Amino acid sequence: RYTWTSRGVPTDRMSILAWVRVEGAGSATPFGALDSQRDWTLYLSITTDWKTEWNAWQEDGTRAFHVESPAVEPDEWAHYAAIYDGPGATAAIYVDGVEESRTIAGPSISGDWGNQDGGGVRLYLDPVGAGSAVSIDDVNVWNRPLSRDEIREIMDNSVPLSVSLKAGVVTTWGAAKRRGGTPRGR
Repeated sequence: RYTWTSRGVPTDRMSILAWVRVEGAGSATPFGALDSQRDWTLYLSITTDWKTEWNAWQEDGTRAFHVESPAVEPDEWAHYAAIYDGPGATAAIYVDGVEESRTIAGPSISGDWGNQDGGGVRLYLDPVGAGSAVSIDDVNVWNRPLSRDEIREIMDNSVPLSVSLKAGVVTTWGAAKRRGGTPRGR
């Protein structure tokens, strides 16, 4: 469980990025936030049919937005980005740097998560407890909506995977995960 101070909880605008690989049947939530009543207030998840959902609720319990993207190939790494542009603006899902789906967001999202009693943030959550074979890596949470170019930059050039001064070899998670082929939209 991860916590933020009340000032650090992004509720006006945000981006959540993660590398995910669904290995066969299963589902997982790379990022999920619970409110103080232990109800979901915000989450990015991969469903059992390999679709992506980006959901948020308002303080009064009504849904602020629901965005769903088409299914991706199982057993391959994909880079997901969930973007929220602000109250009354939009929410979007990007897969491998390509915008897949967008919707109009409600007037607010709940701020009742972070280091609240009973609430908090969960990374890599198997919501149905089925022991899903899902790998999740390099989760990033930003307090602003990232642009398509910023998403691609992070996807392509994020955390160094290995460095060998003798061999002069340096690569990134993005390069390693795409060794099997080129991401969609490139």
